[in-house]
Amino acid sequence: MSHGRQTILRPLGAFAVLLGLAAGPAWADEAADKALAEKRVMSMKDVRSSMATLRRMVRGQAEFAQQDAVDAVQVLLTELDDMPKTFSGGPSKAPSDSKPEIWTDWNGFMKILGESKDAANGLMVSVRSTSSGTALKEKYENLDKACEACHAKFRK
Repeated sequence: MSHGRQTILRPLGAFAVLLGLAAGPAWADEAADKALAEKRVMSMKDVRSSMATLRRMVRGQAEFAQQDAVDAVQVLLTELDDMPKTFSGGPSKAPSDSKPEIWTDWNGFMKILGESKDAANGLMVSVRSTSSGTALKEKYENLDKACEACHAKFRK
């Protein structure tokens, strides 16, 4: 390679390295943002699946299986406990069904989340003390209403 060509390529190579270094943190932030958005989606899918399991039992569409009901409510309680951490990162740049109001009205979000936890805990007490899914209707509906209130205010 000629000396003239090396003179041109060296600065271009250094520029490419610097560009890669500068893009590294931005790429890492983007990856973390996407991972958090995916965690939120997976969390909501777990909640939806657990609510569906309980709904079928409450409506008599599935046989009441106490351990399955306990497991479903435990998933709900775990996801509800994790939500402040899951949503603490602020609005996602990745596609999301979350409204910015989650972060601009964090106290309102936490209030509804607390109501949801209370409803889920009440449902757990009922699940552990019954042998009938239809007997859970009122407690299930309390939780379902709390979920709907949160989605109405904080979901697109």
